[in-house]
Amino acid sequence: MLADLWQSLDLGDSGIWLPTTIGFACGCLTTLFVQSTIRRAPRAQPAPAEKSDTPRKPGLQELASMGVSAEKRGTVRRTGNAIPVYVGVDDGVPVRGYVVDRSAGGIGLALDHSLPLGTIVRVRPSKAPETAPWVEVQVKSCRAEGSEYELGCQFLTLPPFNVMLLFG
Repeated sequence: MLADLWQSLDLGDSGIWLPTTIGFACGCLTTLFVQSTIRRAPRAQPAPAEKSDTPRKPGLQELASMGVSAEKRGTVRRTGNAIPVYVGVDDGVPVRGYVVDRSAGGIGLALDHSLPLGTIVRVRPSKAPETAPWVEVQVKSCRAEGSEYELGCQFLTLPPFNVMLLFG
């Protein structure tokens, strides 16, 4: 009966069906072979947490791996080439200094002398055009670095982007 059904079925050109059937069968056998030979590694179960009354603080390496910085700053500090600047205190004669790092909130200055915390100074790149404005910053930190002093300064008002570019 099955033979009668097969002979009555008109498949047209059987030259197309034979390679297609063989290809399909080879694909199925290959898939089964690969699945049976590749064994999946068992998933690692997390270690049971130790029970303690006080919560454990993560270490510096754990914080660094999570992308957390120990710094209090909200923006990234960038170092780069030292940019020569003029630093004016009050109405005195501006002195030379260098911008040694910068961020969106302020700049780091290197000077020959220290300044008291809270001092407001005016800063202007020495190679800037005459039309470039002076930028007011407040000294937030001051530390001796060899024969120089490194001052951490915060912008009083955020300067425009084109002025920020002048600081490197």
